[in-house]
Amino acid sequence: MARFEDVDLFDLAVPPEALERGKLVEVECQTRPVYVEDASSQVRELVVAETQTGQQTEGGGSVPKRREDDPATLDRLARALDRMVPGLEELLESTLHSKAFDGVMALNGAGNEGQSVPHKFTLPPPAAVRSAGLECTGVSWNANGTVIVGVYGRKDISGWCTLPGAVAAWPIFRRDFDPSASPEWLFEHSSCIMCVACHPLQPSIVAAGSFNGEVLLVDLSSADTPVTCSRIDDYFHREPVRSLRWLYDIELHAYHLVSVSGEGKVLFWALKGQLEFPFRGVRLDLRKTGIAGARGVGGGPEAVHGGTAIAFVGSASGGDSANRAAMQSSSMVVGTESGNLLAFPPPSRDPGSGPGWHWDAGSRRVLGYVNLRDRRSVQLHVETWARKNGRRHID
Repeated sequence: MARFEDVDLFDLAVPPEALERGKLVEVECQTRPVYVEDASSQVRELVVAETQTGQQTEGGGSVPKRREDDPATLDRLARALDRMVPGLEELLESTLHSKAFDGVMALNGAGNEGQSVPHKFTLPPPAAVRSAGLECTGVSWNANGTVIVGVYGRKDISGWCTLPGAVAAWPIFRRDFDPSASPEWLFEHSSCIMCVACHPLQPSIVAAGSFNGEVLLVDLSSADTPVTCSRIDDYFHREPVRSLRWLYDIELHAYHLVSVSGEGKVLFWALKGQLEFPFRGVRLDLRKTGIAGARGVGGGPEAVHGGTAIAFVGSASGGDSANRAAMQSSSMVVGTESGNLLAFPPPSRDPGSGPGWHWDAGSRRVLGYVNLRDRRSVQLHVETWARKNGRRHID
């Protein structure tokens, strides 16, 4: 049997233990203070001072000069001479036995009449030169300085030359060299040879110019055809070739030969062309205003300057890269028969005139903004890029 009765119930609550909360702490930290200070310093102190040569005495008068016969001055001079004279006499005595100037004698003065300067040896001219009465008209060393080249002709000829000429070369530093023997290389020509210029880098290449206007290339190492000769024509030289120079081309990395003659032509020759024709020419025109001008070879007859010599910057020395670039970018200076020196711009071609490339008006205008000294190298750089990329038009 179930019993039901009232029961009082109570609630039991167990509160959870409160978790300890983290405390928030604010902390500030500061580094050591940094002090900034501006200061200036001067390396040396500038001091301005003046002095006067003639000292003034307290009374306003100048200090009296020492007399030359002052006993104190003479005594000091005597002591100085006693110290220096023995050393000087010893040095003068030693020069009497010196061999520094053996073999050298004065060229003028009393007692030197009929005497000659001693020399190492004499290179006699070839037999053909002696029989024709020719003189040595030019001398040049080859590129490595082992061979000396002499050319023979006459410079007192007027009109057409009927005398022969010759190019001779001697290897004077060879052990078995005999100065009394005939030249190692001898090349005879139908007219007198007027000038000579050895190649700056190739020891066996020699250039020469003849009285009749021919330019010759002599190869000392060739046994078949050692001599190459240019023609005589209206577009070539027709009068004596007076001077030759080698000019470096920074585009082709090769030397070109430049010749000047008495009819006022300056011609540029490439070795690979074998002197078949010049690739560039300049005529030394004499304008009515009295100012010399230059234009391409092949125009009508006009008054011209007769050329006698030609030079470029660096053309007298050999061939490092800086020197070659200076030669290419330098002015051309030509000496004339009238005594004038004519200067012309560097022998560089204009954009668009070269084979295979066409520079339009815009590209030429941009190139014109470049400094004149660097313009040639920039032009070559652009054309090299065009060649590699197959471009024929530069715009």
